[in-house]
Amino acid sequence: MPRGSRIVSALMSAMALTSACAADQPPSRATDPAPPTITPSQLPERVPEPEQQPPVVGEVPADLMAKLRADLAKQAGAEASDARVIRAESVIWPDGGLGCRRAGEIYTQATEPGYWVEFELATRVYSYHATSKGLFKLCPTARVQPPRAAPSDRE
Repeated sequence: MPRGSRIVSALMSAMALTSACAADQPPSRATDPAPPTITPSQLPERVPEPEQQPPVVGEVPADLMAKLRADLAKQAGAEASDARVIRAESVIWPDGGLGCRRAGEIYTQATEPGYWVEFELATRVYSYHATSKGLFKLCPTARVQPPRAAPSDRE
């Protein structure tokens, strides 16, 4: 039997088998129960606001906090004791720019464990980004992307 004939024969057998299987299906009856009707629930008048998580404070070593407060006093020309800490947490910065890169500067491309500290003083927020070794810089308060939280022993 030539090869083309075998293919045609196989296709005809497959079609016959398919039509035979389709014929085995029972016809739908009018007595089948109707599917349940689903009605939408009433929407709330207002979607509740997501709960705001308070910022983390207290994860920064005391000696680093003292350095940051001294720098804040120098930068703001005010008493550092008047500043309120609104954030003090361990983070992992995406690179050596510590989350506030400056144009024209070159940074290491490795992640950098460190700290993110924010002070509020006279309605202004001062954002300090630091390394775990104690190097720090005062950054603009507008942040494009927050750093990742450092792994915690609490989890």
